[in-house]
Amino acid sequence: MGKARVDGPRTPRRRRTRRPGARAGVATARPSRQRVSAIAAEALVRLDDALHSRWRYGRNMMLAWCEADASIRVLVVPSYLPAQILADGSTGDAAAAARARAVEELVDGGKRVEPGRMRALAMVLGVKPQRIPLVAARVLPSGEVEELLRRYSISRFDDRAVVLFDIVGFSLNDPLGQLTQLNSLAYSINIAHERLRQRVPNIDIARTTTGDGYYVWNRHTGFEANARLYHLMHLVLADNAIARAKSRPGLVPELKTAYHIGSHYEFFQDEALRPTRYSYIVGDVTIQIARLMERALPGQVMVGEFNVMMPESENSETRIRMNTIAFIDRLQESLGVVQGIVLSGERVRSIKCYLTGPRKAGGGYGIRRYLIADKHGRGHAAYNAKINIFGEKGTPIFLGLQEAEIGGQARKRKRPAFSRGYGRQ
Repeated sequence: MGKARVDGPRTPRRRRTRRPGARAGVATARPSRQRVSAIAAEALVRLDDALHSRWRYGRNMMLAWCEADASIRVLVVPSYLPAQILADGSTGDAAAAARARAVEELVDGGKRVEPGRMRALAMVLGVKPQRIPLVAARVLPSGEVEELLRRYSISRFDDRAVVLFDIVGFSLNDPLGQLTQLNSLAYSINIAHERLRQRVPNIDIARTTTGDGYYVWNRHTGFEANARLYHLMHLVLADNAIARAKSRPGLVPELKTAYHIGSHYEFFQDEALRPTRYSYIVGDVTIQIARLMERALPGQVMVGEFNVMMPESENSETRIRMNTIAFIDRLQESLGVVQGIVLSGERVRSIKCYLTGPRKAGGGYGIRRYLIADKHGRGHAAYNAKINIFGEKGTPIFLGLQEAEIGGQARKRKRPAFSRGYGRQ
């Protein structure tokens, strides 16, 4: 975005001082990067205040913004309006359908639009854009404006992955024990995030608690970002397995885990009556994962069945169709990002991740597709996943369940202790 600053109250002029070594009347170099950053930060605070006054404690949301005439224009609507317009769009009325398409465009994509498009959207929705004045000579980067405005809006993602880590037997613990196990899981997520962040781009992890676990997602989108989240899942489960093997019973949680890619909405939490950078997600993918988790066994890793279009990477124009099996196959190409990471003092030499299935008559293994019925009688398809991690020395880490352990009697059998490595091969 061009140079800009949000209008604010005038302050008395202060006497200008020359930089050391600069003579009066002689042009000096451009402002330092630190100075520009400070100006941008001040401008963003003023813009945040302007958006906050229009947000009205959650009564309204911002659907779009554009830059025009030393100002930004914001499309402000009541928070209930997008849902109402989308519901009305299926009635068969042409005007209602046009409004629904406009809302879908704004919810699905970036919030910045061109001025001409802003006028057209405002006309379709019957909402007048609100102007927030800006004054030249202050720097306000468009990327920062976009991120800030998203906090006052909602966004939908159809191709972003989510993983759920669920603590087994959480309700059986006393409150302090529950807190201890949640903290242990949070540490495993944090350390896995840090290890990956040091090695690869496109890893910006967000999470929200479910009460007895965490939903975790990558703020970036595309196949590359979704693969990074799957690798993060590897490291979280590995750190958890090592900690369980070394600690007293009950301090480190036993987990069951589900990974899925699907549609969901993201909206931001507020604190001290102002939206923050921390967000919630809700939608089909969280419902699907929750249903899978109802039937998951302790120690199991499940992957939901999906078939979605996604970009190769976040800024790529190339989109590819990816189903669950193809996704896991393609993951093999990026396993190198995990190799070399140190787990509990030992460097990872190799890793295998795959979907399990029955042994074939001619040798090898197939992939079994499970259909899980929820309490409403609806079916949810999924696969059982295994991850085997081998260090340069010492004990391998076996994550997930073998095919033979998944059956009608699996919940009734006494589960064996770690016998071959951390977990089961």
